[in-house]
Amino acid sequence: MDATRISDNTTVMRKRVWKRSGVMVLNLNKLFRDEEYTCDPASHCSSYTELVEVPGYDGLFVMVMPFLRPYHNPEDLHAENIMMDASDLYPEGFHPIDISRSRDYKGKAKQHFTSSEKRPNYYINDLVSRSNITAFPQFMTSQSRVETSLPEF
Repeated sequence: MDATRISDNTTVMRKRVWKRSGVMVLNLNKLFRDEEYTCDPASHCSSYTELVEVPGYDGLFVMVMPFLRPYHNPEDLHAENIMMDASDLYPEGFHPIDISRSRDYKGKAKQHFTSSEKRPNYYINDLVSRSNITAFPQFMTSQSRVETSLPEF
């Protein structure tokens, strides 16, 4: 679900994660927030910007994540797991469900620049479902699929 962060008026996405069933999601996101990865210009892993524990719900967290746009035509990853930060291409934003529409859904999304003019960053946002990532075998499963039980589906 999308939201606007009050402190800087930035559009963000929120993802609900239960600790007991989403331990791999939380661990991978924590790993990719480490300075070793965030300072590496070759790293393009998306992670949460804030992690909020929901009061009154033991083990329920909300990950606040960058608002990314889907990337199409993947080679070996499912299209829904490759996203791009299109904030420079669409400075006025776009709708979180129908990306061809404006943020308020009153018109079409206005693309001000092409990806050649303003190079967007691309991110892999669901590493849990990837079975061929060998750098972190302790986090991987034997299944290579899109996890459709997660809240964004």
